[in-house]
Amino acid sequence: MSSSTEQVKGFDTEELINFLKGRNLHLNETHYNSLRHKEIAGSDFLNYTREELKGLGLAIGPTKRIEQLINELNTQSNDVLKKEVEGLDTEGLINFLKERQNLHLNETHYNIFRHKEITGSDFLNYTKEEFEGFGLASGPAKRIEQLVNELNNQIIFNLWTTAVSKNFLIRVIFDS
Repeated sequence: MSSSTEQVKGFDTEELINFLKGRNLHLNETHYNSLRHKEIAGSDFLNYTREELKGLGLAIGPTKRIEQLINELNTQSNDVLKKEVEGLDTEGLINFLKERQNLHLNETHYNIFRHKEITGSDFLNYTKEEFEGFGLASGPAKRIEQLVNELNNQIIFNLWTTAVSKNFLIRVIFDS
C-alpha cells in the first residue's frame, strides 16, 4: 500500500489536520474546526464521500479539493496493492487471499491454487468461469472474481468518478 495512504490511515484528528495544512488545499480554520468537531481520524477521512464532506458544512470548493485528495490517496493505494499482487508467487497469493476473510476460502480452495500454480499475475487475468474450470465452486469463484475486478478496475473507477465530478462542477457553475 502507498506509504502516504498508510500514514494517513494512522493519523488522529490533529495529525490529519496538519497533513491537510501541508497539502496546499486552501482550507481555513473553519474547515479544520469541522474536522475537529466531528473527530475525523485518518482512517475515517479516506472513506469520506462527497455527501459526507458536504455534511461537515463545507462549501463546494473545499469539498472538491478534499474529495480529489481522497481519490488520489485511494488510487495510489489500490495501484500499489495491484502491483504487489502481480508480484506474488503462489504461496504469497494464497497468504494474500487468506487475509481477506470475506472470501470464505478454505484449504481445499488454496490447494487448487497450489495445484494449478497460480501466481499473482495469473490471478489478475482469470475469470469466474476459469476459476470454476479449476474446480472452484460457483460461490468462491464469484467472490474471487469480484476481488480481481476490484483490483483491476479500481483505478478506472476512480478516474471515472473524477470525470463525473468535474462534469457536475461545470454544470453547477455554468447552469447557476
